[in-house]
Amino acid sequence: VHLALLRYKKVADVLSYIDDFDGVSKAQARDLKLACELNKAACLLKLGEFAEARGACEAALKEDGRSVKALYRRAQAAFGLR
Repeated sequence: VHLALLRYKKVADVLSYIDDFDGVSKAQARDLKLACELNKAACLLKLGEFAEARGACEAALKEDGRSVKALYRRAQAAFGLR
């Protein structure tokens, strides 16, 4: 889980700078970043890092505000922080 988390963090960091991409590449990069943030949140939840998981979910929701997975995982993180 730790290795997967590191990989997702690296990819998400690389995709933080997508402003220079063209239309199709930008959309694909946004989708990939969303997937990485969601997977990062899942890893963090498994590790019990609820505050960081909530942050990853917030980042995913910035990309897609209607992401059911992000909303669900953010709720899991909030429940874990209680």
